[in-house]
Amino acid sequence: MNKECLFSALNLKTKFCFLESKTLTVWAYHLQSLLTIGLLMLLFLCACSQTPTHHQKFTSSQESTLPNFRIVKHQMGETKLPISPKRVVVLDGALTEAVLALSVKPVGAPVKFINYPLSQMQQAGIEDIGARTPNLEKILALKPDLILGLSDNQEMYGLLSHIAPTVLINYSYSTWKEMFLSVAQALGQTTVAKQWMSQYYNRIFEFKASMGNRLALTHISVLRIAGYTMFIKGSFFGGIFNDIGLLNSLSQNLDVLTFRRNIFTNGYVYVLSPELLNEADGDALFLISDTSFGLASAQKAREQLQVQPLWSKLKAAQQRKVYIVGSYWVCCGPLAANRVLDDLSKYLLETSHLK
Repeated sequence: MNKECLFSALNLKTKFCFLESKTLTVWAYHLQSLLTIGLLMLLFLCACSQTPTHHQKFTSSQESTLPNFRIVKHQMGETKLPISPKRVVVLDGALTEAVLALSVKPVGAPVKFINYPLSQMQQAGIEDIGARTPNLEKILALKPDLILGLSDNQEMYGLLSHIAPTVLINYSYSTWKEMFLSVAQALGQTTVAKQWMSQYYNRIFEFKASMGNRLALTHISVLRIAGYTMFIKGSFFGGIFNDIGLLNSLSQNLDVLTFRRNIFTNGYVYVLSPELLNEADGDALFLISDTSFGLASAQKAREQLQVQPLWSKLKAAQQRKVYIVGSYWVCCGPLAANRVLDDLSKYLLETSHLK
C-alpha cells in the first residue's frame, strides 16, 4: 500500500457526501459514518506494512539517494525528509513553539494547546488539528511534507508516516533545549537554532553579571495556581534557574514525605495545602497564573490564595515582592524561555515593578 491509497479513500468518502446534502435520511448519515470508519481502517492497513525500529538517537545526514532529500535517524528509525520542508504539521504545542522560533509556520498544529501565547499574525494560516488524538483527515487534507510529533505519538506512527515523512522527538520540560535542536535538525535549521541558543546563554551571562553578589543571596519561590497551589519539580523554569544559578527556596526545603505527589512529565507535582504555604516563602515569589479557563477564573484563584491565613505572613508578601507571570513559565521552548528571562530581569533587576 502507498500514499495514493489514502487519497483514494478520502475521495471515495467525498463522492458520497452529496447524499447528506440532498437528503437528510438516516441511511445516508450512517453511510457517511461507515466511509469515515473505512478511511481509518485503510490508514491502519497501510501502517501495518511498515515496522519501525525503536530507540535510535536522532541524527541528521545530507546523504540520500535523491538530490533534494536527506536521511534522518530518530527514535522510530530512519526517515527521508525534504531538504527544506514547506508544509509542516506539528502534533504537540511544545514542538509548535520550537518550529515558530525557527521562522517556519506550520500548516497544522494543536493551536489551542500551545502554551506560548500566539499573536493573531502568528496563528493566522495554522489549521487546528486537535490534540491528544489528532484529526487524521485534517492532516491528510493539508498534504504535509513533514509531520513532527513526540514519543507519545508512537502508536500512530505507522498511520502518520503513510501520510507524510514523520519524525518523533523525545521531550520533557527539563530537556527543552535538546528538543529544540532535534526540531531544528528535522527542519534543516540547525544554524538558526544555534544562534538562538547563543543568544539565550548571552542573556543568562548578562543577567548573572547584573545580579552580582545578590545572585547567591536571593532565594526564589515559584507557585502555580489553578484553584489550588502547587510546585513543579523538574520543571521548565527550574532548568532556566539551574542555568542561571538562582536558588529556589521550596526545592531546597522540600521534604517529599510531607507533600502529595503525582508523577508528571519526568518530574513531580507537589500540591501544597494551605497549612504548608509558608514553605513557599522566599525573597521573591512568582505566581504562575493559569488563564486556560479564562481571566476571571485565574483572578479568582489568586484571590483565594491571598486570603489564606498564612499569606500575610510570607516575607515576599510583606515586602510586596510577589509577581504574577504567565503559563509560559511551565512550558515549552526558546520563545517561552526568553519570556521567563524577561520576567526575571524586570522583577529582580528593577525595583519599581511591585505587585
